[in-house]
Amino acid sequence: MNYRFDDEEEFFDCMDGFYAADGGMADSGIKDGLKREAFKLYLHALMEDGRTNSQIVSRKLDARIMSYIRAYFTDESRVEQGYGLEDLHNFLEWLRDEMEIPL
Repeated sequence: MNYRFDDEEEFFDCMDGFYAADGGMADSGIKDGLKREAFKLYLHALMEDGRTNSQIVSRKLDARIMSYIRAYFTDESRVEQGYGLEDLHNFLEWLRDEMEIPL
């Protein structure tokens, strides 16, 4: 299967879908195990791409995750919908625990 995780929309959809599925959302989320593993491998490859010894993750992965956070957690419309720091904290824990991204 050829996934296009470098496309921002696909990246956001996967991040949102796997986060929802891992969070127990029965009616939403992505439950495709092969795609999840491919996405996780993509994140780990991106984490190493251009990383220096003083960095835990590369600036490329930082930029992708920060774009997602802005769109899904800190955007004004999301804050108005009730998203807050606890939601962001839970997402970062998920990245660390489920996607194995050291933060």
